[in-house]
Amino acid sequence: METEIQKQIRQQLEQLTEALVASEGMELVDLEYRRQGRRWMLRLFIDKDGGVTRHPMAPDWPREMLTTVRFADEQGRTRVSVEWLPIGASDTELRAFDQGRDSMTQGWGGTFEQLVAYLAHD
Repeated sequence: METEIQKQIRQQLEQLTEALVASEGMELVDLEYRRQGRRWMLRLFIDKDGGVTRHPMAPDWPREMLTTVRFADEQGRTRVSVEWLPIGASDTELRAFDQGRDSMTQGWGGTFEQLVAYLAHD
């Protein structure tokens, strides 16, 4: 049973996520926010017309990725870490992934900058 505060958190997460996903031309299919052990887990299911496709600018990019975002309290501040792993990737896809690390760092940094700007408007 979802508590009132959990319901409010879920609604806020849905609003934030839907806005970010829509800005990229995609759809938030589902959002799971639940306790897993001592931690809370947020799982997003996102889709775009056409389903799973190749990256238009990187044809050797892995088709499937597992993204894990962790939040940790560090002296009253939140530390966010992102782990991004290819799933079932070929050797060619793994090489493309390894060669794209700098780009990924820039991409995630830009995403978090957008999140900070969005939260500042609240």
